[in-house]
Amino acid sequence: MANSPTTPHELEQQEEWCIISGASRHYEVSTLGRVRRLLVKSGGCYKYLKGCVGLTGYISVSLGGGIGHIRVHKLVMLTFVGPRPEGMVTCHINGIPSDNRLCNLRYGTQKDNMRDMVAHGRDAARSPKGEMAGNAVLSTEIVHKISEMSSFKTQTEISRMLGLNISTVKALYAGKTWMHLGLVFHRKPIKPMLA
Repeated sequence: MANSPTTPHELEQQEEWCIISGASRHYEVSTLGRVRRLLVKSGGCYKYLKGCVGLTGYISVSLGGGIGHIRVHKLVMLTFVGPRPEGMVTCHINGIPSDNRLCNLRYGTQKDNMRDMVAHGRDAARSPKGEMAGNAVLSTEIVHKISEMSSFKTQTEISRMLGLNISTVKALYAGKTWMHLGLVFHRKPIKPMLA
């Protein structure tokens, strides 16, 4: 691959810019996924938009002219390939949602997109569970203890006894967290039978 650019300067030399359709004529997007705005009052200089990275890793920018926030990969595809065909989504070939280079994007079905996510290890079924999840508040041991306590204590009593936020306990009962353990949480404490 002797013709492939290897340095940032060589990559930049191959970068193509095009005016974003539907936006003010002062906004442009490039084949490298960069967005800029022409500052007319500053003698024709460009301001490069930073964008913001969402929780899912996709980068959005805010454009004037009533367009508002839009994901950069959508701008790149719309500008250089054309409108997204009905029933199709924009897929990131390498699985990195912040890589908005034209050569990394394609239109495909949602099924294609899910297959890509699995291939790149980004599917929900393979995401870290329990204590391995980055936002875990509980441990496996505590979750088992809550399951046992649920047969004779209310959710409020459990949260107070263990010093937990009530919403954490409610999420367990609702099956929103720690489902992979397959534990049972009793909604109402079981009353002991009197002889």
